[in-house]
Amino acid sequence: MYNMKKFIGSVLFLFLLTSCSNNLETENQALTNELNKTEEEIISLRNQLSKTTAELDSYKQTSKNLKELKITVQQMEENNQLLSERITSVMEIPKFKYTIVSNQMDRPPYDAVVYIDNVPDEFKEQEPYLLRAAIEFSSEKYSAVSFWNDYSLAEQYVESSFSDEDGLNGWSGFDARFGSLDNSLDEPKLIHYYSRDDGVIVDFGKYTPLE
Repeated sequence: MYNMKKFIGSVLFLFLLTSCSNNLETENQALTNELNKTEEEIISLRNQLSKTTAELDSYKQTSKNLKELKITVQQMEENNQLLSERITSVMEIPKFKYTIVSNQMDRPPYDAVVYIDNVPDEFKEQEPYLLRAAIEFSSEKYSAVSFWNDYSLAEQYVESSFSDEDGLNGWSGFDARFGSLDNSLDEPKLIHYYSRDDGVIVDFGKYTPLE
């Protein structure tokens, strides 16, 4: 009798053990399926995030390009306005008269020296005369030209007629040189002087630097 009970108990234990094992396997499978589903959702979210990030970067680049284009258009409009004002100022010169003091570009002072009549003393008011002179001497046969508003000082410059103490670099006569151009460069240069040694580069026509 005891052995029978023991046998029945063993059978029940095995049944319960098998049942529990089946339940655990079912639960594990369900958990695995859930984890796989969660992982797929995470991958999908990551892909969506990557796509959204790429779209955002594209929008940012488009916005940047539009801003740069707007700046470029604005700069072009300002340049056109400045050019229009300069052309008008050149055309309004009452009488443009000049004298070539020297054209000895193959020996000192190695530039064509040009005196221009009636050039104002004010720096800003000189610009139309410089621009008109640049048009007149834009030909490549004039490799370098200096423009003067005092004929006598222009002659002294040509003749190197200044004291040894001053020398060329310290010569006060350069106060009368208000502009120069250089057509020998790959990018021809036009300069408007506001002192003996210092000046600003003027963008005008062929003297506009290439981008």
